[in-house]
Amino acid sequence: MKGLLLKDFYTLVVQMKLFLLMIAIFTLVPNFSMSGFAIVYAAMLPITTLAYDERSKWTQLAAMMPYTPTELVVSKYILGYVTVAGAFALSLIAQAVIGSLKGSPIGGMDVLVVFITANIALLIQAANLPLIFHFGVEKGRLLFMGIIAAMVMIGMGAGTFLLTLFENASAALLRWAIPAGSVTVILNILSIRIAVAMYEKRQY
Repeated sequence: MKGLLLKDFYTLVVQMKLFLLMIAIFTLVPNFSMSGFAIVYAAMLPITTLAYDERSKWTQLAAMMPYTPTELVVSKYILGYVTVAGAFALSLIAQAVIGSLKGSPIGGMDVLVVFITANIALLIQAANLPLIFHFGVEKGRLLFMGIIAAMVMIGMGAGTFLLTLFENASAALLRWAIPAGSVTVILNILSIRIAVAMYEKRQY
């Protein structure tokens, strides 16, 4: 598993330097919308590594190596969790520093907005990876884009609704963090099971 993660991180560093730099820059912009974009994009990096895997015929090579389908699938999910967590932490740190310099430190509502964005990013990953493992990156591209558009629209609508509903009640809104996180964890577990089953059935 460690070797698979190192391979993917090396691929990202070598092939995606510009995009990684863009994610870092967006997290530093004093705007939570831009930080949200960086977090969501970070969840798409595992799909980018899958595209490079297909192009380099890694999938055929992996079939001859001592890796189980579960390890090959879970490594991509872990990569997504790490990149989303990194963008999430960098965003909060950057916004906290910028807020302190401007004399307006971030509050609980701001933290919750970033947290909800991270959950949406992980839900996008959970929806897309099983499709990509089953159809491949090229065949699953249209489904991939459609799901992203739907998830972003739903997420933005839900976020706006919650912020309007609890505009003056930050403590009440914070109670949504635990249910949101629980749903994300459950759906990701189900997603991993489905992705493993689809990977095992896929023909290379």
